[in-house]
Amino acid sequence: MIGKSWKRAFLTSFYTDFLSLVYIFFVLAIFLSPFVNPRFVALILISLTVFTVASIFYLYYISIVWALALVVSVLEEKCGFEALKEASELLKGLGLKGFLLSLLIESLPSAMMLDNGRE
Repeated sequence: MIGKSWKRAFLTSFYTDFLSLVYIFFVLAIFLSPFVNPRFVALILISLTVFTVASIFYLYYISIVWALALVVSVLEEKCGFEALKEASELLKGLGLKGFLLSLLIESLPSAMMLDNGRE
């Protein structure tokens, strides 16, 4: 029982790591492509800023899906892309709530560190 759940979690972790590398290369390719022909510098800077912010938020959201996929792979008999699909189905309609809750949880340690500096 434990061995199978570890195998499923490892396989799902492998898929999420692979997909994160693909995502990073995709973002870098889009980010670096305007520098091939830099005619409109202001437009390039504005579009790159918007794209960078959007890609950071999207990466944050899919990291939530990937973390939930690990839980799905351990608790259910699914692994790999099946676990990712199940995790995205579980988060469907709850994306904004999950994103805000995760953002709150991630910002708490930073707020505590800032509060400790006041002493």
